[in-house]
Amino acid sequence: MSTCQDQLLNPALRLYELIPKHAPGGFGTLMDLDDATALEVLRAAICDPKAADRDVPSLWGFRNSKVYRFMCDGRTAATWHGYPTEEKPPTAVLREWQRQGAITAAEYNRMIRRVGRGS
Repeated sequence: MSTCQDQLLNPALRLYELIPKHAPGGFGTLMDLDDATALEVLRAAICDPKAADRDVPSLWGFRNSKVYRFMCDGRTAATWHGYPTEEKPPTAVLREWQRQGAITAAEYNRMIRRVGRGS
């Protein structure tokens, strides 16, 4: 079984699980991706280098002009849950998305102004 830290280095090990909080009828933000698509976004998601050594790091994904945040559940036999967010991703993540061509300069400029994380 892999841990969160193992999965930061090897995205193919990442496993997605929809948790009740983000499922229909849950009290959190509804996950709007099906499980297969969420896993695809999770496996392409990026970790903020400044947060990589935290016990429970988060990953940031982008699909169809939406930002998704994935949180690791557990330190062993780790799975990840996620949700769409309007929160500002860390600046390092935004820069990497722009470098990869995942977002345009206009999208970068719009997201950098969001409230939330970032550094």
